[in-house]
Amino acid sequence: MKLSNKLYDVIKWIATILLPAAMTLLTALNAAWQWGLPIEAIDATIAAIITFLGAIMSFSTALYNKENKE
Repeated sequence: MKLSNKLYDVIKWIATILLPAAMTLLTALNAAWQWGLPIEAIDATIAAIITFLGAIMSFSTALYNKENKE
């Protein structure tokens, strides 16, 4: 499963910018406004998604490097 450059860049942006920023925003707003959201569960879910996307990116990078090394 080798990702295209464009898809890789989108996933990288989501995993490194969007999701961590969303997690920080939700955590801060939940504390400030006392919304009562299950923030630990939300943070754990976002962290799991980030980890999954990182694994996909690592696998794709390994395939790319293997193909271009030969």
